[in-house]
Amino acid sequence: VATGTGDLAIALARQTRYVVGVDVCEPMLEPAAKKVALARPKGQVRFMLADALALPFQDDSFDCVTVAFGVRIMTDLVAVFQEMRRVVRPGGRVVCLEIMRPRRSFLGICYEFYLTRVIPMMGGWVSRDPDAYRYLATSVMGFSSPEELRDLMQAAGFSSVTYHTLNFATIALHVGVR
Repeated sequence: VATGTGDLAIALARQTRYVVGVDVCEPMLEPAAKKVALARPKGQVRFMLADALALPFQDDSFDCVTVAFGVRIMTDLVAVFQEMRRVVRPGGRVVCLEIMRPRRSFLGICYEFYLTRVIPMMGGWVSRDPDAYRYLATSVMGFSSPEELRDLMQAAGFSSVTYHTLNFATIALHVGVR
């Protein structure tokens, strides 16, 4: 879900037989298809235009559903996770990798400064589009903590939700079991 230009789908296809990547933004899917052709993973990869709130799959269709760096821009996370839960088989997993709002600590304050000041300045200088990098900072600062995201996944009906923080707790990997 929120496959973007397909990097995670391609990585998963190196480990499994079949991957479907969906995204609501059609212009992202063309580069994704080109990347698959170049990468030639062992598993088959298919990309589709689809909304995370209305996935075009039957119930219990997949062993695992993933989303990486995409949920923080979605508006109704409980509904999104419920939809992911619907299409994953009983006992299957939904895996969410996302940038987290900084914790209130010395390191968190440094990260917030880096995220809100340094990245927009450097990203804007390199890309000539500082607004894109300001948006990144705004979306992260307005997002959930790892505990809040866990609670949202539990509210969506997952029987077990665990998470691990990475990169000095700036990223979290959540796993929900149906």
